[in-house]
Amino acid sequence: MIDRGKIIRELESQYELRQTTGNEERLKREQEVREKHPDIGGMMDSRWSLLFKGLGRIGTPEKGLENAPETMAALNKGIRAALKKYGYAEDYLQPRYECPICHDRGYVGEETREMCRCFKTAYHKRLFKEVGLSEQSPQTFEAFDESVYDTAAIPGLKVSQRDVALLHKKAALNYAEQFPNTATSDLLLLGKSGVGKTFLLHSIAHEVLEKGYAVLCISAYKVIELARRAHFQNDPAEMDSLMEADLLLIDDLGTEPMMENITIPYLYNLINERQQNSKHTVITTNLSKEELKSRYTERIASRLLDSRQCQVMAFVGEDVRRRPQK
Repeated sequence: MIDRGKIIRELESQYELRQTTGNEERLKREQEVREKHPDIGGMMDSRWSLLFKGLGRIGTPEKGLENAPETMAALNKGIRAALKKYGYAEDYLQPRYECPICHDRGYVGEETREMCRCFKTAYHKRLFKEVGLSEQSPQTFEAFDESVYDTAAIPGLKVSQRDVALLHKKAALNYAEQFPNTATSDLLLLGKSGVGKTFLLHSIAHEVLEKGYAVLCISAYKVIELARRAHFQNDPAEMDSLMEADLLLIDDLGTEPMMENITIPYLYNLINERQQNSKHTVITTNLSKEELKSRYTERIASRLLDSRQCQVMAFVGEDVRRRPQK
C-alpha cells in the first residue's frame, strides 16, 4: 500500500528546505547591495526602523508615525529607483518563490490550512510514480503523432484509422481540458492492442495532473492485486487511493486474473462507488462490448456502457507498431 503520510512528510521537508534556501539567497543579495551601495542600505535600515516602530504602536500609539504609510511607500519607491539606477531589477531584493500562491510553504489558509495546488501537484506526481507510470512523459497530447496511423479507408467503413484516431484524440483532449466539468464522468476506450488507447490514457493523466487534481494511473492487474490484499487482510483502506482519486485511469481491463469473490465484486464496487460519488474514471480494454458483458456480468457492463455515465470510444485498425515505417 502506498504510504501517503510518508510522501507528505518528505514533501514538507523539501518545502522547508526550499524556504530556507530562498531566505539565504535573499539575504546574500541584500548583503551584496549593502556592501556595494550604502545609500540603498541606508534606505533599507530606515524601512526596518519604521516597520518596527509601527509594530510597537499596538496598544501604545507613538507620536510621529501618522504619515508612516506614506513614508514607507516613499522608501520602497526610492529603493526600487536606486536598484534600477545601479543596473539591478527593481525586485532584486524581494523574496523569490517557486509558487507565488503559498510562497513555498506548501499550504494556504490561516483558519483552515489546506494544501496549495503546487503541493497537491507534487504529491500526486509522487503517487503517479509509486504506481510505476511517471516515466510516460512522452505520451502527451503534444507528442501525439498522427502519421503513425494509416490513411487508407478501413474495409467496410468510409473512414481511415487516422480519421478515427484524430477523432478520439479530440474527444480525449476535450475531456481533459473540461475536467472536472466533463459531459460524462467516465471514458471507456475499446480496441485492439497498439491502436493508441494507452497513449490517450496517459495523455489525459498528464493534462489533468497538471491542473493539480488527484490523478492515479494503474493497470487492471494492480487494481485486482490491491483488491486481493484488501480482501485477505480485511483492510478496505487498501482501496482508498483508488476510491479517492479525482481521476482514476485503469489500463488493460481484461488482463487481470479472475479471482473468485474478488475480481467481480471489488471491481463492481470500485466503479459503482466512484460513479455515485461523481468521481471520474477512464478505462482501456482490448475487449469488445460483448466480451465485457460475458467476462464481468451485466452489473459491471451496464455501468461501463451507460451513455449517461460513460462515453465509449471504439478504436479501429491494426497495431500501429507493426505498420511499416516510411
